[in-house]
Amino acid sequence: MSDTLYEMRSYRVADGRMADELARGLACILSIGEGGSGLFDRYGIPRPFGLWRAISGPRLPAVIFIYRWESVAQRAHAFETFYDDAEWNVLRAGTNAGSEIVDCMDDILLRGPPPGELPADATYEFVRGAPPKGTSTVIGPLAPLCGGDPSDLNVVVHDAVSLAPEALAPGRLEARILCRRVALDAPA
Repeated sequence: MSDTLYEMRSYRVADGRMADELARGLACILSIGEGGSGLFDRYGIPRPFGLWRAISGPRLPAVIFIYRWESVAQRAHAFETFYDDAEWNVLRAGTNAGSEIVDCMDDILLRGPPPGELPADATYEFVRGAPPKGTSTVIGPLAPLCGGDPSDLNVVVHDAVSLAPEALAPGRLEARILCRRVALDAPA
């Protein structure tokens, strides 16, 4: 297995605040020339290679970011210094005025091979263990570095047949994390 280090950050977004979360995230991710603040660039936080909005799952609404890091130390230093940034704290306070955008956040470090192509208009699923039939793995298998579930994580793309209503187990869709990609470019 490759020694590529990944970080998967999953945010449970407060009801009615998804547009705010995506706008705030893009403001940090995008460079000044792209219409953002350049905050991630300032602290060496890599642009996430994937951003997804969950369309089913146990904790909706939610967004998932996946980053690639050189080392655990690089990741720790980048976010520790970022969270102390005055501009970030002003942005966070302003966007949270009245109510927090993010209800809770899960963060997991993983190791695995480089990602495959990530189609723009596909339905993705984040799966622990073996991928379901009718899917293609685009990221993974990713082995968690810690945590209570030692199962590998696979990010898969569904074909149309695997998502047909008759192919889905009754009553199980709400437990599956199906997602759509969000473009990581400047807002129109």
